[in-house]
Amino acid sequence: MTAPQGKSTRLIRPDAAYKASFIAAVKEFQAEERPNYMHIDLAALEADFPAYVKSQLTHEPSVLNGVPQTNYWDVDEQGYIGRLSIRHRLNAGLRVYGGHIGYDVRPSRRREGHGTRMLALSLLFVRELGIDQVMITCDETNIGSRKIIAANGGVLDKIIKLDFREVPTMHWWIDLSAT
Repeated sequence: MTAPQGKSTRLIRPDAAYKASFIAAVKEFQAEERPNYMHIDLAALEADFPAYVKSQLTHEPSVLNGVPQTNYWDVDEQGYIGRLSIRHRLNAGLRVYGGHIGYDVRPSRRREGHGTRMLALSLLFVRELGIDQVMITCDETNIGSRKIIAANGGVLDKIIKLDFREVPTMHWWIDLSAT
């Protein structure tokens, strides 16, 4: 797949050239106690960032719970903005939590439209995979993500309470079959 480009931003495969801004973003996510970032060892990143990037690329498409997943980084002249993950299909677990698409925008770059643009670009990739009914989940309390999904045609299907999550999870669907 060729990554579509934004105005001054672009989606790329993980790249060691973004070491400083990626590490700064991980620190921001860890300050928020974001679960996806708490396991990342900052000292190990500092010591050998190319190894981290290589591990990300060696597993492309990486496998999440047995499902192929392709990851992109959103970057601009200031550096790393966020991450986009596209799961190539759903399994039972992803139908409950996770869906086809996941994304994160670093806290210092939120409210600039990056999440909405990243999700819109990801829908082009998903369409190339032959998926026309796209599931996305988010926490009920995540107002920003709710707005991003709705702005991209998301329709709320249901809200469920999961034993392993503190807040209810919203299930959204985007229909790509008509577009």
